[in-house]
Amino acid sequence: MKGIKGLVWHPFLGGLFPVLFLYAYNSSYIPFAELLVPTLAVGLSSSLLLLAAKLFLRTWQKSGILVSSFWLLFFSYQAQWLQVVHWFGEEGARHSYLLLANLLLLLTLFLCLRKSKSPLFRLSKTLNVFAGILIFFPVSQILYFQASQLVSKASVGPEKQNTIQGLETKPGQRPDIVYLILDGYGRPDVLQENYSLDLGEFNAFLKEQGFFLATQSTANYARTTASLASSLNFDYLQNLPGYHPRLTYLDLHEITEEARLLHLLRQEKYQLFGFATGFGNAELTKLATYLSPYTQKSPLREMLFSMSPLQIIEENGKLYRQYVGLKTRFFNYREAPADKGRRYYEEIQFALEKVPQYVGQETPSFVFADIFVGHPPFVFNELGAYQKSAPKLENPIADGSDLIPFYPGGKEAYRQQYRVQLGYLNRRIMALVERIKQNAKRPTVIILQGDHGPGTNFHQEEAAQSNLPERFAIFNAIYLSGGGAPALPLDLTPVNTFRILLNHYFRTTLPLLPNRQFYSPANEPGKFEEVTHLLQKKAQPL
Repeated sequence: MKGIKGLVWHPFLGGLFPVLFLYAYNSSYIPFAELLVPTLAVGLSSSLLLLAAKLFLRTWQKSGILVSSFWLLFFSYQAQWLQVVHWFGEEGARHSYLLLANLLLLLTLFLCLRKSKSPLFRLSKTLNVFAGILIFFPVSQILYFQASQLVSKASVGPEKQNTIQGLETKPGQRPDIVYLILDGYGRPDVLQENYSLDLGEFNAFLKEQGFFLATQSTANYARTTASLASSLNFDYLQNLPGYHPRLTYLDLHEITEEARLLHLLRQEKYQLFGFATGFGNAELTKLATYLSPYTQKSPLREMLFSMSPLQIIEENGKLYRQYVGLKTRFFNYREAPADKGRRYYEEIQFALEKVPQYVGQETPSFVFADIFVGHPPFVFNELGAYQKSAPKLENPIADGSDLIPFYPGGKEAYRQQYRVQLGYLNRRIMALVERIKQNAKRPTVIILQGDHGPGTNFHQEEAAQSNLPERFAIFNAIYLSGGGAPALPLDLTPVNTFRILLNHYFRTTLPLLPNRQFYSPANEPGKFEEVTHLLQKKAQPL
């Protein structure tokens, strides 16, 4: 059997299927370039396994069947393990037994193939066809997604961003800007009413330090990615060139990474710094220097890792330490903890400790960090020590209706953990403010701003089922040094924050936009539903 019909494709296609399927399912979060390394790894591994198998089985067809079976067992390992845990419980389940069972299956298949006198051409051909059909679905989904990306691309090109009439300032007047998103931090009056949380001491400290508190502030968008993209472009997303309701989380993050403000500050010779959060869509990695206690991981590779027997490395303390040690020694690798809750804990501590160091440098700085203050996972106890987050979910930053039904103790336990975490982190933020002001060598701006409120009563798919005042009412405090600070409105919203700052420090004449609020469902983050009329007595047209 010669020609293309006799080729063995299914080991390659079968090995690639989990990679492409996972990417297709998460394409709105994961950049296309993430496919390269796992695709090459599967392709190279399949080639080596085929060559090794052919030494013993003599035909490509038999070798291909063995390799395809290997990939099936390899990438189904997590599903097998969960079933074993279901049957025997966590104490009775053993990875060693499951691995032995998989090896015995492969050995039995190997002996059967070696003993078989049939060339197995027909079975190999059938597997080729089946693998081709199987891989068609994720490939078509990926192509459709990439095509729709081209059509609905909404990131604003730098050539359209850098021109603002009146942008001028003297180098000595350019302020350091510290922009801290306090993720999930609600407005004091709402937290007092719904969470029995008194922020009197924290607010008094900020006022004493010269902060303005926007006591009627609301978010413009209900989700972090949309809120950041809007505030850093100081405009509503619907006004940006190329806006389309099919915007994905990846699109929104790209708009954030290419934000108008970032390009303007780079033009003004600013240094840009962005701190790690563990949540890629709330990080600045493109135009800003990325600061993290760890080496960045590929989310796609992490998912593939957890599907396979390689997950045993993370669960075995001794193996994991050796694995990390080798990577650290040969690749200068800084490994994040396998416990994602601890990772968030350490990244928050890293940001709170390091942010002040990037203020008062030789050239002006823009320092950004999204700090998980009022957002799950709640990983701080009253003393600031790490506490394991609960419950254990695939998505550790799940919130609202995606989390509450599974949260031990329900809404009241959520509120209690929220109060505890804010209590500790407020003290850390107070210390951070003092250190920033001590390090300041030029006019300094400090923005402490919630991106949205807490999620106890937030529904991920239906605005009508959400407590919108709780979700949209945000903490918003701004410190402006340098004298002659402009009057700030009590109902200041994030879309106008940088309009005011640019007008004050860079002598622009940007008009303030009307305050608007928009909800979007979790599975369609760019499909905005205006809810202003539900939060304000009177609305004006956008």
